[in-house]
Amino acid sequence: MPDEIKRAFNILSSIADGVSSYYKQPKNIPKGSGRKGDAVNPTAKSSVILGAAKNKLRRQWCAPVGVVGGPSTTTKNDYIITTLAFGAKPTVVEAVFKKKHSQAWFHYSSAIANNPQWDSLKCPHGKAKNPDENRRAVEKWKSAHHGSWKNKTDRAWKQTCDVDEFPPRYLLSDTSPEIVNGGKKGGQLMRYIPWPDNQGAGQMWKSACFKPHIAGWTPAEFWKRFSAIPLSGLSKAPSKTGITGLQGKVSVDVVPSFRISKFEHAANPPRDAGLWENTCWPKGIAAGDPGFALWDWDPWYQTNRHKYDFSKKYEKGVNGA
Repeated sequence: MPDEIKRAFNILSSIADGVSSYYKQPKNIPKGSGRKGDAVNPTAKSSVILGAAKNKLRRQWCAPVGVVGGPSTTTKNDYIITTLAFGAKPTVVEAVFKKKHSQAWFHYSSAIANNPQWDSLKCPHGKAKNPDENRRAVEKWKSAHHGSWKNKTDRAWKQTCDVDEFPPRYLLSDTSPEIVNGGKKGGQLMRYIPWPDNQGAGQMWKSACFKPHIAGWTPAEFWKRFSAIPLSGLSKAPSKTGITGLQGKVSVDVVPSFRISKFEHAANPPRDAGLWENTCWPKGIAAGDPGFALWDWDPWYQTNRHKYDFSKKYEKGVNGA
């Protein structure tokens, strides 16, 4: 049996956590070796890398049932990388910020200008998605802004507005200062903006700590890396009927960071980083204070006056225009 397939059989039959009962070896194909293509030596058919994050290797092969030349069955195994273990070589994943997500652009460029340490953000994990999903700072911003200021009828943008955070949650861990200090100075900066700007801009760093570092692998390279995972580091992977799966952490040489290398608006930035153009600002009732979209301690207020208390209900002429 070819070494790769033999290793797959051995892993699936010997790994702890009940894989031996989960995995069913094809009938009439005992462990051992034989001539290529005979009943104890299935012939490899294909290997293909799948998934949006390029983290799944599917190996399938035809195995004769009984005698050579008779009917065969196709066996499929999936090998899934869940996490990357970073090495020591620094690398930077760079992205160009497009003009069409303008409010997010203004927000991030302003945030970096006020916090130069955010120009390059080191990956805190090696996953396609952040394992720490809490967004308590976003909820704090919402609580600090009374609902009476957020009515669609009082703003130009009539669809949903999002609370956009920077640095992004994907590039922060639960112990990052920006998360620990969420809702106060030292925490993430927020801006209330149209949802397409927020969600469109977020595609820049999607899987930046994961996909770029494995996307160029051939099936052979993928298998080589996956084969290096010790048995103790493997577990069953969710899989479709008829497909057996294993998953684990793979080591890479790099330790990545993410950086926005270019802002397409940089040559002609608007006043106050676009706050006055923000269509989620209810400028009719919050006239003269586009800082509504920010924290009340945002650096913008160091040179601009608070005109209203957004944590309290809007009252025409009393707390509001």
